Amino acid sequence: MLIWLTPGLNPTDDDFSWEWVKPPPIPNPEAWWELRDAIIHAREVERPHGCGAWIKYGDRLLNEIDILGAYNWLREHGHP
Repeated sequence: MLIWLTPGLNPTDDDFSWEWVKPPPIPNPEAWWELRDAIIHAREVERPHGCGAWIKYGDRLLNEIDILGAYNWLREHGHP
């Protein structure tokens, strides 16, 4: 699940709840079938709202730095 938060905020488990579905800059959970798709979307989508991406999969939480590292790895290994 991908959410967008105002810089400086750290997500809680509640932020990844479907009850929070609102347009940015409010946390906005987006479900993706594959982690790869969520990572690519988080890096390539326009961000006029100025919010940062957070991705949760299972018990793992990825911040902007983690997402950038994963995105760069995907690109280096030819994953579109």
